[in-house]
Amino acid sequence: MSEYFNNRSKRTEMLKNVLKGLHEGKSLNEVKAMFAVLVQMAESGEVTEVERRLLDD
Repeated sequence: MSEYFNNRSKRTEMLKNVLKGLHEGKSLNEVKAMFAVLVQMAESGEVTEVERRLLDD
């Protein structure tokens, strides 16, 4: 799975899925571990960029 964390487009897609899951009612505990790993690997601004894309959708 580390190949996903080292690929920006895959990482942003995974971030998007985590954030969408929260908006769809998943509990924080369900997504907390994955989000923590992704945020540590994310480049500055990636989380904000993904949130912006979700708002645009």
